[in-house]
Amino acid sequence: MSGALLDLHPREWPAWMVEQGGKPFQGRIAARWVFRRGAVAWQQMTDLPAELRQTLAQREPLCRAAVEAVSESEDGAAQLLLRHPDGAPAEAVVMPGPQGPAARPSTPAGRP
Repeated sequence: MSGALLDLHPREWPAWMVEQGGKPFQGRIAARWVFRRGAVAWQQMTDLPAELRQTLAQREPLCRAAVEAVSESEDGAAQLLLRHPDGAPAEAVVMPGPQGPAARPSTPAGRP
């Protein structure tokens, strides 16, 4: 199985995790963290072994963009200003939902 992890369907995460040296159930745990809890970093997944989290962070970062600013509203939504590795800015909105937070990319920062 090749390709970026976030390009894979969550059902494919157990097999991907095995390729990384983990166990299938750890792939299911990671998928839940990302798609239901909104995790953006392996270190947030405290029910995965620390050594595995460190290895995964080096091999396949979940978020390649750096968060430069966060603006939170009273309803629990947050607007993020991101900076991609090539220096390009972008914005995203994270909204609370009944099954966990949902993220939506916005327009590139500074563009209509």
